[in-house]
This record gives sequence, C-alpha cells and structure tokens, in this order.
Amino acid sequence: MYVFNKQKGGRKMSVIRCKTCKNLFNTAKQERYCSEECRKEARKKVRKKWETKNPEYMKNYMRGYREK
Repeated sequence: MYVFNKQKGGRKMSVIRCKTCKNLFNTAKQERYCSEECRKEARKKVRKKWETKNPEYMKNYMRGYREK
C-alpha cells in the first residue's frame, strides 16, 4: 500500500507498510518488508504453508538422490 511518493535525488521515494509487521518505511525500491527480520519471518510462513501442502516432497527427493 503506497501512502505517498516524493522525489529524492532523482529517485521516487515511497512510504509503504511492511507486509509482516505493518510498520511504515521509506523505500526507493519495490521492497515489501522493512527489515531482514521481517523478510525472514515472511519466508518462514510461506515455507511452512508449502510444506503443509507437500508433506512427501523431501522424502521423495531424498529417495531419488540416494538412488543415484
């Protein structure tokens, strides 16, 4: 969610809300998270959700790896 934009040194700065902690932060990039900790936390959530949907994936992967 973009709150407002401003020019800074030829770059468009945006104030957006972090997708994990909901804090506002400034960025000139298309970042979604305010910090490395928030990015890691979001990645953990996505990974857990994926693992729940694909419980047998690692077993099958390792079985194929060992057979080589």
